Amino acid sequence: ALRGITSNHKRIRVTQESRRLSQKNLEAEEERMELGMSTSMDVLAVQAERAAAQTRDSKAVVDYITSLDHLDRVLGTLLEAYQIEVKESTEVSSRTIQEVRAWQ
Repeated sequence: ALRGITSNHKRIRVTQESRRLSQKNLEAEEERMELGMSTSMDVLAVQAERAAAQTRDSKAVVDYITSLDHLDRVLGTLLEAYQIEVKESTEVSSRTIQEVRAWQ
């Protein structure tokens, strides 16, 4: 679990840099188009790459959060991490069942 957290954290740094560079690349391509040195198709291709970089960055963040959750599950601290308290009760109401189903 710790290895996953470490590698996913490094991935976030890499994908953030990739996203930053793809934005700079897009800005440069747009300037080239304004100067008549590029076409709208070239700009669209660079925009697609920027979108892909943003998607990879988002995925890296989600994977990092998932790896943190995995560690909490392994340690048995998942409920505490989300500040969830389980109270002892012998009574189960239909409202409670509906709330559980809503979370699924």
